[in-house]
Amino acid sequence: MIIFVLEAAWILACALYDWRIQQVPNWLFLVGGSIALLQTLAFWFGGDWTWVRLILSGCHVTLALVFWRWGFWGGADAKFWIVLAFLFSFETLFVALVVSHTILAGYFMIRSLWQHDKRPVPGIPLMSVGLLASPFVLSWFEVRG
Repeated sequence: MIIFVLEAAWILACALYDWRIQQVPNWLFLVGGSIALLQTLAFWFGGDWTWVRLILSGCHVTLALVFWRWGFWGGADAKFWIVLAFLFSFETLFVALVVSHTILAGYFMIRSLWQHDKRPVPGIPLMSVGLLASPFVLSWFEVRG
């Protein structure tokens, strides 16, 4: 329960920093990495950690680095996603990615119709919304499937 509260506080702090000043300080990612390390150690010694989960986390890390290198994400977005790769499951993050980028695409379509504004959109708040929506989307698919 304590790790869950720490995760939620970290996600909220990153989202607020990205929303307000469009920069997230590196010390905040160090805090998130420490939380991820604590959770990984708890899973490892608790017996729930598997090599498959480690490999799938590595896939998310690779995805974040590719998106950063190709210019789709900023550095803070990629670092945020890398920490999330070790905090949450593959399915949760995949749904969060789809939901957040669907919201982002809708936002860009609406903005392009009414405004010709070229300001960057902070990605971490959108990823946080996708992360919050992912349990509901996953449960909806379990009920349907």
